[in-house]
Amino acid sequence: MEYVSTVAQSIINGGQVDTIYTDFSKAFDKVNHRMLIDKLKRIGFTDNLLEWFRSYLKDRTQFVVIGATKSFPIVPTSGVPQGSILGPLLFIIFINDLLSMLPSGSGFADDLKVFRKIEDVYDYETLQQDLVKIVKWCETNKMVINVKKCAIMSTTLSHNVIKFPYNINNVVLDRVAVKKDLGVLFDDKLSFNAHIVDITRSAYRMLGFVFRSGKFFKSQQSMKLLYNALVRNRLEYCSTVWSPMYLNAIDQLERVQKKFTRMFYFKFNIETPRPHYHVRLKRLKMHSLESRRIENDEIMLFKLVRGFADSSFCLVDLTGR
Repeated sequence: MEYVSTVAQSIINGGQVDTIYTDFSKAFDKVNHRMLIDKLKRIGFTDNLLEWFRSYLKDRTQFVVIGATKSFPIVPTSGVPQGSILGPLLFIIFINDLLSMLPSGSGFADDLKVFRKIEDVYDYETLQQDLVKIVKWCETNKMVINVKKCAIMSTTLSHNVIKFPYNINNVVLDRVAVKKDLGVLFDDKLSFNAHIVDITRSAYRMLGFVFRSGKFFKSQQSMKLLYNALVRNRLEYCSTVWSPMYLNAIDQLERVQKKFTRMFYFKFNIETPRPHYHVRLKRLKMHSLESRRIENDEIMLFKLVRGFADSSFCLVDLTGR
């Protein structure tokens, strides 16, 4: 949300924001144990806790099983346990000093991007220097940047896009018009049209799967639970970031739930002829997707105003004081 807010404010005024998406090669497997322990010590972990983490990280045997065949076991000297609760936390601690070096950087686990409003060559050089900092940090901390998976996206509403050749170790990065960022598809106009098309397609596929799998279900509640868990959540993930304003996009999303209610009425032979969509919703005790997005926005606003969300947004004092 903070990133989208920054970009939106810039492009509405005719500006351009360049975003560079980076990719660490096998990020969780490359964390050096000795360096991680040193960083834990620097931020104040006690000797007993440090000893516990040493024990937690060392001598973790790994092997691969394919069918009835098992590989020889190895004991890795780097990496944090994936699939564990502590793994992502330890990785975040490991790269925390990198994030503190990048005022224009934003990171979540191993997803790191740097961005800046571009007005002249100085801005390009400043963003390029951030890339240099990332590369030097990786060299010092024995991490590897996958240059082929790094990408540049210039977001602007102007037709005159300033295309600077950002590079890592003299390899110019690829430019993209659409990029997935933490599960949301961003485009170079910040329209989120590609994201809405993608999630509706995915939701339709999953809706078909739900009704095929539930062909012999007798419980209406079970079908509704499956829809909520496997279909509706795809249409609502991070909706406070991309929630559409235009009627065609709103209707495009709503049609998925309209189809579900039609199929639901037909499967359980509830009523013939089928009533209007909003009548079906009321009788099924459901809400439209549009109203649920509005409710999610209101909940997020409440969290921001009351300080329940960890955000750097500068909110206006509504009392006028």
